[in-house]
Amino acid sequence: MASSIDQFKKTEAQSIRHITITLPVSFTAFTDAFEAKLGRISMSLFRNSKSFHDYETATAEVNGGEPFAISNNYNHGYLATIRNQDIGEGKKRVGKRYDFGNVLFASSMTVHDIRAGQYAPLTMLVWEAKEGETVCQWDSAEDLMGKGTEGNPEVVKVAEMLDRERETVVMEAFETATGKEKL
Repeated sequence: MASSIDQFKKTEAQSIRHITITLPVSFTAFTDAFEAKLGRISMSLFRNSKSFHDYETATAEVNGGEPFAISNNYNHGYLATIRNQDIGEGKKRVGKRYDFGNVLFASSMTVHDIRAGQYAPLTMLVWEAKEGETVCQWDSAEDLMGKGTEGNPEVVKVAEMLDRERETVVMEAFETATGKEKL
């Protein structure tokens, strides 16, 4: 007879802010600017680190002064395309999910509460709503990490900063993609 996990499970309903930013820019222009701005990080850079100082050095080299680097992305539009899914008139779905962050920010939270690691790195879904319009969507790091750690003030402080930095990076990528100055 199979045992039930229900005897060990605790379920809570929580409210999370879901942020949606709709930008008047093409998907390709925005994602090219976003990816160029953040760059990519490979966790293999950290496998040989022997100390926290080694992590700091590797992070600074990869991030090049940016708060975040992309660790992975999933081309959901491509996955829909290979399944022959279109959105009408022969148009294909266009969208990517990004995982991005900074191991130094993550460790500054997990040192206080390991449960913050469940929400690091950050994620964001970007898709083309229609030609010339791109949508960026994510859940608030403050809400996810704050609630996930029962309001640990050290975690919440960093998560609030992550929310601000994510919005800044999105806006800067938009400005680069459109050639516009800050609005």
